[in-house]
Amino acid sequence: MVRVMVVVTTNGLTTVEVEQLTVVGDGATEQSRVPSQVGDREEMIPTGDGGWWLLLGWSVGGVSYVAALLLKLFKLSMGIRELGIWQFGLGTWVSRLLVLSPEPCSEIFASHLRKYDDVFIYSGNNGGRFGSHVKLNSKLKTADERTRVVGEVIKCLAEEELIPDIQNELYPVASTFGSPIFFSLDRAAAPYFGIKAYAVPLNGYVEKDGQKFLWIGKRSQVKSTYPGMLDILAGGGLPHGIACGENIIKECQEEAGIPRSISNRARPVGAVSYTDINGFSYKRDVIFCYDLKLPEDFVPMNQDGEVESFQLMPVAHVANVIRRTEFFKPNCSLAIIDFLFRHGYIRPEYFGYLDLLQSLRRGDFS
Repeated sequence: MVRVMVVVTTNGLTTVEVEQLTVVGDGATEQSRVPSQVGDREEMIPTGDGGWWLLLGWSVGGVSYVAALLLKLFKLSMGIRELGIWQFGLGTWVSRLLVLSPEPCSEIFASHLRKYDDVFIYSGNNGGRFGSHVKLNSKLKTADERTRVVGEVIKCLAEEELIPDIQNELYPVASTFGSPIFFSLDRAAAPYFGIKAYAVPLNGYVEKDGQKFLWIGKRSQVKSTYPGMLDILAGGGLPHGIACGENIIKECQEEAGIPRSISNRARPVGAVSYTDINGFSYKRDVIFCYDLKLPEDFVPMNQDGEVESFQLMPVAHVANVIRRTEFFKPNCSLAIIDFLFRHGYIRPEYFGYLDLLQSLRRGDFS
């Protein structure tokens, strides 16, 4: 996978690759390597190792290209990870873009499944509708049977270190949210099979003297995923057999010590969808967002060892941390950006408002 994000040209020559680009005011950049004059070419050039260089042109005379850049990237038939792009404060823009290689990692992962032909049937690309694909053996008749045999394969793949961090927590596999379950598989394995997963993040906030504050957690250093990164107050994946509301109450108790008498006041406020490709992993998740207004004197206390500490931070400060750093667990940034929209911290007057709002719901909502 090539971590190339933006390659610009001047006089027809490739001059620089940029992973993070900050643009201020009239279009001048804080990235010293970016040229002052940029051509208007736009094309995809293969790198020769499965990735692509993305050549883009824009108008340096203003910041309008930033929103257009986001739209161009999302239109490409490639996996794209975009965690934040908006005008905040006095005209500052930050764009964090990751264009992932179109190299068929799924084909490589699928090749490891061929030896389990009693469970999976591999079909090569014969020009049909789906191209190369893997399907479950039709001899597996029940959801319980499919869950059992797929679980055995996942254990083997984990031993081969193809699927890390097995969670021993089952996620349902269904055509759409709430529809009948075809089978269940380990939470950690879902993205390796392109299975859509669902989660319930909760933004816990406090109001003091007319100002809003968010409780922010710092993940334990021993967590297998995103250790030591900043996180929302509580939340987690949606496992098999539990409703969203009940899952929020459970996570509030485990992660922040919030009693049911308080957590049952959490309000569902919408959903965010996103796609993320990383190696063999293809996440296409939906998160159901919740808000919970907490008493001023409440102090969260972790109960399950997964959170190292909590800090109460002004919402505007949290927004700045997301805008300027990568300290937050990525999908938690999305849940907080959604909170910023709903509570008026990102306003329609900011150029690019609609583009960012739309980007929070670019994934599949089925």
